[in-house]
Amino acid sequence: MSDQRETDFKERTESKQSERVQTGSELKVSEQLLIESSNKESLEQSSNRSTDNQLSVPQLSTAQLSVAQIIRIFRTYPAFFLLLLVLFWSYRSTFAELSQLWIHDPQYSHGILIPLFSFYLLYLRRDQLVFDDQPSYFFSWAIIFFGLGMRIVAGMLSFLPLDGLSFILVLFGGAGLLCGRKNQRVSFGPILFLIFMIPLPYQMQKWMGEELQTVATLVTTNILQTLGQPALADGNIILLDEVKLEVANACSGLRMLMTFIAFAVATVLVIQRCWVVKLLILVSSIPIALVVNILRIVATGIAHVQVPDMDSRESILKWIHDFNGWLMMPVGLSLLMLELYIYKHLLIETKNDELY
Repeated sequence: MSDQRETDFKERTESKQSERVQTGSELKVSEQLLIESSNKESLEQSSNRSTDNQLSVPQLSTAQLSVAQIIRIFRTYPAFFLLLLVLFWSYRSTFAELSQLWIHDPQYSHGILIPLFSFYLLYLRRDQLVFDDQPSYFFSWAIIFFGLGMRIVAGMLSFLPLDGLSFILVLFGGAGLLCGRKNQRVSFGPILFLIFMIPLPYQMQKWMGEELQTVATLVTTNILQTLGQPALADGNIILLDEVKLEVANACSGLRMLMTFIAFAVATVLVIQRCWVVKLLILVSSIPIALVVNILRIVATGIAHVQVPDMDSRESILKWIHDFNGWLMMPVGLSLLMLELYIYKHLLIETKNDELY
């Protein structure tokens, strides 16, 4: 009987242990099912949130982003735009003289477009602006005080070029003081481009005009002789049989030179090419301007020889002279575009070349 009781007791204990193991395994399976269901629910919720966020985020166009960036710039740097207003008010007499020069002097008629293009250059670099930049106090204050000193000297001497240059220096120093050193570097090109709105000093302008007159007279005489015309140079006058063609100061090419250099610098600041191409464009702007002006004088000289004597001869020659003057800038820009085309196919740039 005792053996039978022991066997019964063992069977009972084994059955209880098996039941415990089964219940434990069932609990583990249920826990795993709960964990998997909770993970699925969390994934579904996160996916729903992401889709909701994607649906709720508006897609901004490029124009809207540009407007938003401009508004952010105005909100971040209101002191800089206040500085612009103060500078324009304090330099109002300087800009009044400059505006009269731009309107009445054909040599600086391009000056009215320079500030507008400078703003456009700064707009093109809006993505490089930093909104939490640290100002450069010492360097900026040194430039501002130096510019103010130049303005005092310019006022004492009544020297317009020096006064205009002082405005550029004060503006550049104010950009570093109120907007930070990184933004000052970004705005260096657009602010420096304002120098083309300032006239040259009178003595420099006179000297350059005389030198350009001499060069234009000699080169034009040689070209006319090569074309079979009996041309002789007498000072700044070209003798063509009985015709005297004077290369006046207005025909020296100084106006074309200044305007075309401004166009070349603007092109360099806009295009994204390596520094070698940009340097070649800057260097070639001077000979292109000279060549275009010489071609104008040659065409005018040939017209004086070929147009016969008639009642309307003077009006025809005047029209040809004015038309050749108008044609100078399109021809110069065409030569510049041809130069860029040649550089594009002649100089192969790699990814390691620096663009700026």
